Amino acid sequence: MLTVICVASLVGIGNVGVAAAAAKVKGKKVTVWLQVTDSCKQALLGATFTVTGPGINSTTAATTGGTKPQSLPGYVNGQCPIQQGTCINFPTGCTSTTLNVPISGTAVYKITVAKTAPAYGTNLRYAICNGGSACPYGPEVATVNVASSGSVSATVLNYYPDGTTVIWPTDKSAYNGSRGDPVLFHEYGIGNGSISCDYDHDADDYLTGTPNRHCDSDPGSVEDKVSTVSNNSSAFLTLQQG
Repeated sequence: MLTVICVASLVGIGNVGVAAAAAKVKGKKVTVWLQVTDSCKQALLGATFTVTGPGINSTTAATTGGTKPQSLPGYVNGQCPIQQGTCINFPTGCTSTTLNVPISGTAVYKITVAKTAPAYGTNLRYAICNGGSACPYGPEVATVNVASSGSVSATVLNYYPDGTTVIWPTDKSAYNGSRGDPVLFHEYGIGNGSISCDYDHDADDYLTGTPNRHCDSDPGSVEDKVSTVSNNSSAFLTLQQG
């Protein structure tokens, strides 16, 4: 009987040890860095992000950066948007979040835009997506996978105004969330209406750059058809008069 008690005691001690070890692993954290730019290369200050996932439901601190946007190093002329950010010796547009490391397997977190960057210059405000001034399909969403080893793998899904999607980065498999490889978001600058996407005077007609093929948030609408006919007619009349 004594032997049985001793064995039971040892088993109990063992279970306590396992539980303690599990709690220690469960308590591990990993810091994931985020950065945000405009539709091309300018890192933006003042934006925040919502973070949700196992044991986490929070909003980040605002992205840092002094008093104005700054061009990210490494930008290649004409290749917008930039897909590689950095928070090493370059704080503009950066913030971070702390995520839980799972005991086993992979924990999946979602990060979305909570508040866009404040107005600057001709950008009267910023959109929650990239590609145009209207975002009917919602904000960019980062999917962040945290493995039990603490390693991080993240991608960012963007819906263009016309519903076309892109997952960044396109030049590598994922971001690792370190200071040197932050999860990179993009917010399109919204203008005063002087640059139009489809000339039907709605939300997608407040661009701040050359219209792209995905800027139309309501392709095929009656308004689009009317505005297209009107603009084509105006162009024809101008040519005739010329």
